[in-house]
Amino acid sequence: MPQIEDDTADAAAINQEIASIYGETAKKCLESIQNKEIPYCSNVEYECFHSGDVLSLVIKYAYFYGGFEGYTAYSYDTADGVWLNNEDILKIQDMTESDYMDVLRRAVAKDFDDAYHAAWEDFENINAGAYQKLRILTISERNLSLDLPLYLDDGVLHVIAPIGSIAGTEYLSRDLALNFIEDDDHVEAVQLGDYLTVKRQGDTVTIRVQQTSRLETLLGENGPVNIDAELYDRDMVVNGLYGNYTKIICGEIGESDEPFVFLLTEEGRVDYIDVLPCLRSGYVCGGGPLLGVTNVKDLIRSSADGLPDICAVTKSGEQMGLWDTIAFQRYTMPDNLLNCDWSGSRSVDGMETSYSLTLMDGNSENFFLTSYQPKTDTVMSFRGYLVYLGMTEKGAVYAYSMWWEFSNGSGLTGVVALDQRSEFNEYDYESTLTVTELGGTPFLGEKTGDKTTLVQSFD
Repeated sequence: MPQIEDDTADAAAINQEIASIYGETAKKCLESIQNKEIPYCSNVEYECFHSGDVLSLVIKYAYFYGGFEGYTAYSYDTADGVWLNNEDILKIQDMTESDYMDVLRRAVAKDFDDAYHAAWEDFENINAGAYQKLRILTISERNLSLDLPLYLDDGVLHVIAPIGSIAGTEYLSRDLALNFIEDDDHVEAVQLGDYLTVKRQGDTVTIRVQQTSRLETLLGENGPVNIDAELYDRDMVVNGLYGNYTKIICGEIGESDEPFVFLLTEEGRVDYIDVLPCLRSGYVCGGGPLLGVTNVKDLIRSSADGLPDICAVTKSGEQMGLWDTIAFQRYTMPDNLLNCDWSGSRSVDGMETSYSLTLMDGNSENFFLTSYQPKTDTVMSFRGYLVYLGMTEKGAVYAYSMWWEFSNGSGLTGVVALDQRSEFNEYDYESTLTVTELGGTPFLGEKTGDKTTLVQSFD
């Protein structure tokens, strides 16, 4: 086990913690070997890094069972004899916690996509929901925090982050170098008709819409939730985009001339913005990367089969229309949300209102919601459909439209994030679904930002 040879209280504290945790682990496992028993830990090892006066020790330990690996990072200021925590490390890098979380989330999204996106190349024969599930787990606020092991190596900030895994253990720990890029003054802007402008400055993408007759025609009867000044004539930041982009292109595509924005990444992947559901729900979120679309070098307009489309041009010269891929992906839902009922309750006016939610896959009605209000002793049943917009740290983001079971009205619209988690222990298993209100008419809560937790049940 490593020990810091410095006569300070903080060095002694680090040494004591290492000895009490990892030294004791090693001792117990060596005793197991002497007793001809299988030790629970296969190895403990460490690496040492320097950055100016900062010494970092990164300790790795691995268990024999379950493929589990764990890491702890200790940072020590050799000049002042001080044990540095993660907040201290960020101060040395002149980074705020917000800056750090933004860079971290982009880094883990890129690492996940680099590792697994190509495996979903044939989108006709893949489970897009499985990709979404693992990517959501990877970027979620439950997975990423300031508590992850941080260390400095020659001035570069490193984090050891859990990345969703398609095989074996649910996560694999990866050592990622974080590159914090200063604000870029260069602005890239593209327009679609007289109603949409998309801008990119650095890693921030915004859209601005104008209230024109063309946009009102496209929105139809299901107009925007946020009207007037809340929606029009202002730059709205697009949530859920984590790529570094080299090109942006807009187009009205498909049978209904629906507006989309496509963004080409440095790695040859394509992200997108499904504009109409974003405007109708009052929340702008980017989806992607589009599955089955890889090694792209350019994006061009096309009219294959007589329908307007945007084509991805691959490095081999192949042209791939994106409308079919969008139509496939926009109604996809991870399997872990389906084939069960989700039930729960929340306090409304001092009384518990209970809910039951059933989710289905498909491009028509794909959810049923029932609520029981004890104050009035009434049961309300709703049906509707969810459209996938993308994902953020809150979960999978869906725009929804829903109707009371016996209503002939235009319905209610809004947007929610769904985050499913499973918890295992020695005696029990529980699967929960957290519903976060992001905008529009509340789905289960009372206002934007409310969270409601539902528990999985089976028939």
